[in-house]
Amino acid sequence: MTLIVAVANALGCSGGSEQVGGSAAEYLAYEKSLGSGVDVTGVRLREDLEELESDRSVSAILEIDRAHDVPELALAVRTRSGVADLRSILAEVGIAVDIVWSDRLAEGELVDVPWPGETQLRDLMTRYRDVPVREGQWHFYLLLGRKTEAERELSLVIDPKRRTGAVAFVDPEDEAGTLHAVGHEIGHLLNLPHPWEVYGNTRSLMSYPWRWEDWDWEDPEVFRFDAVGRRHILRAPEVVVRPGGGPLG
Repeated sequence: MTLIVAVANALGCSGGSEQVGGSAAEYLAYEKSLGSGVDVTGVRLREDLEELESDRSVSAILEIDRAHDVPELALAVRTRSGVADLRSILAEVGIAVDIVWSDRLAEGELVDVPWPGETQLRDLMTRYRDVPVREGQWHFYLLLGRKTEAERELSLVIDPKRRTGAVAFVDPEDEAGTLHAVGHEIGHLLNLPHPWEVYGNTRSLMSYPWRWEDWDWEDPEVFRFDAVGRRHILRAPEVVVRPGGGPLG
């Protein structure tokens, strides 16, 4: 049996820290048993998404094309519990990923001022995406640009009808912010929402730093999918999770 969260208080925020904002929505499929101390008041059981019998394990390619002035990045950061990197983040949810830094775009092809439209981003993705994948292998595609203003947080799914690619504008010198932005967009490609829009905010990859008064970049939890997200990726039907499998949400 799976369920969908129908109220924002279905899960409390992590660690007792104060969250900022929140709203209700319906979205995620995950197992009925959520553990002790979880308020499931208002959740609605759902019959049309059968849960897998065991955790999923897949291989994937992450193809990254980038603006002309963005170098290859480590996509890793040190936290209080060790080093968090993109491979370990995805390995925790059963995805063994190979990261392929592919083409560099021509100067001016990917800039954040003015903000590029979906048509332009889709055209760039179609033109540059060319890394082959094996049968059954998942494919993540990312356009990575350099953001022009420090306070901006600019990233989105390019084609929400299919979830085949995303774009993120980052500061290459900000290792923590870059890893978080990339992981966040990959979460959307796996059909994860912002937690505050669905079941209550959690300090995790799918939250935003400005939604917390005590956000801490050394906290390893900010570089993990939360418990609901992990369950969704590991146990929901493939078409719901796999990039390219269907619409966001």
